Amino acid sequence: MILFSSINLRVLIISACALLYISLWCSYLYFNANLIDEDGEEIPLHEAIHHFIRSPWWTDLKQSLYDTWVFAQRNGWIETWRQVLEMSDLNGEQNAYKVQFE
Repeated sequence: MILFSSINLRVLIISACALLYISLWCSYLYFNANLIDEDGEEIPLHEAIHHFIRSPWWTDLKQSLYDTWVFAQRNGWIETWRQVLEMSDLNGEQNAYKVQFE
C-alpha cells in the first residue's frame, strides 16, 4: 500500500479537480461554440471538427503545412489565416463532392 504524504495528496486532489474543471469547459465549448465562415454562416464546433478531420487539408497535412509556410512567407499572416480557414472546409463542401466507391 502506498502512503501519500499530505502534500502529495493535496496535489493529487487539486490536479483531479483542475482536470475535471477543464474537461467541463472543453465539453461546453465542443457542444455549444459556433464558428463563422466567410459567408457569415454559423457552424457548430463539433461539426466543424468532424469536417476538419475529413478535409483535404488534414489528410494531406505534410504538403499543406509546407504550402501554408511558403504562402505565409510571401503574403503575411492575415492572408494566411484566411487561407487556412478556407482550406479547413468547415462546411464539409469539398468532402461532399468526393465520391467513394466501396
